[in-house]
Amino acid sequence: MKKFCVPALALILFALTLTACAFAPASGGTAYAADNEFYICVSPSDGVLAANETAQPSNIEVHADSASFYLTQGYYYKAVKYGADIYILDSSLGSGCYIQGAIPEDALLTSLPAGATAANALPDVTLTLADGAELTLSNLVSVSSSDTKGYTFKFLGWSDYSASDGTRTLAFSADNGAGEPLFCTAGESSFNAFTVPWHPVAAAEREALLAPETPEDTDDGDLTAGTPST
Repeated sequence: MKKFCVPALALILFALTLTACAFAPASGGTAYAADNEFYICVSPSDGVLAANETAQPSNIEVHADSASFYLTQGYYYKAVKYGADIYILDSSLGSGCYIQGAIPEDALLTSLPAGATAANALPDVTLTLADGAELTLSNLVSVSSSDTKGYTFKFLGWSDYSASDGTRTLAFSADNGAGEPLFCTAGESSFNAFTVPWHPVAAAEREALLAPETPEDTDDGDLTAGTPST
């Protein structure tokens, strides 16, 4: 069964439309100021961390043309704010990804915290095509499990939609090193099994949450059992 990925050209044109029309700067200004650049991170609650060994989707939806997915909790997505409540995500996710709507203030960071770097900010999960799977990346490029044509596939997030075979739909980027990655979606069954680990910062928090409590020390070091103090 073939899956379709959003063509890069349509997404690029969409992003340019946003920047050139709805969110054009005032005369003499710039498209955005440094204080409009953020990392978006939805921190998992203690309950979510304790209950899940792997990273979970948040409730913040990312759009790209007619497709969408949800940010993964605990990871750091670079974005630029345009106008009121429009965030254009870094092109490393694929062209044209944006968030529309208010984002909680505590999820907007101006810098990465200790333990997070540009290298580990996003989920680093490489996907491999299942035997017999085929994907249409654009009008001109189709790939299969036997011939990926040099493309590498990276997990981006989970979608609300179900694929035609009933499995979950996921978003991923397809990159062959020639230009910006393509933003794509396909059913989970198109790929071999994979897991999305917690970001190292969230993983450390989870480890601390699940660590056994140290018993309280009631021995003052001077008493012998059964011997009254004097």
